[in-house]
Amino acid sequence: MGNIFLFSLIVGLAATIVLIPFFKTHSKKEDKKLTTGALAVLLIITIPAVFIFYYFTNLDRNPSSLWLLAIISTAAGSLFATGKERVIKGILFAGSLFIGIYFLTAGIFNANEKYQLAKMEEKVEIEAFDEKETPASVPLILPVIK
Repeated sequence: MGNIFLFSLIVGLAATIVLIPFFKTHSKKEDKKLTTGALAVLLIITIPAVFIFYYFTNLDRNPSSLWLLAIISTAAGSLFATGKERVIKGILFAGSLFIGIYFLTAGIFNANEKYQLAKMEEKVEIEAFDEKETPASVPLILPVIK
């Protein structure tokens, strides 16, 4: 159970960092307070949301299951950002979109290879046991009762 908590914490923190715009064109104390407050609120929302999603869907907690969240968070992050930060988050969005398309189409492009791996030699009749050879056996160990 601790694994899902740690995974939710890391994924929620990463999604929050991508979503929050850190650089503004103008600098005010109110904007810094707003960014800090938005960061705290977004962390409080994303970490439990990721936990609930993975807990109830029982998906594998690995990087390949994060492609949809990566597409959504990088798209929203690039919309909220300005300047060079928008360009960087736009590149992250394009990369996550490419990875998502790859995961969705990978089964189509390597299906023939998987079919060849699964092909087995078919035998109609099983060979009879040769009585001259001794079959392998597993020794039976009985418990000692005192």
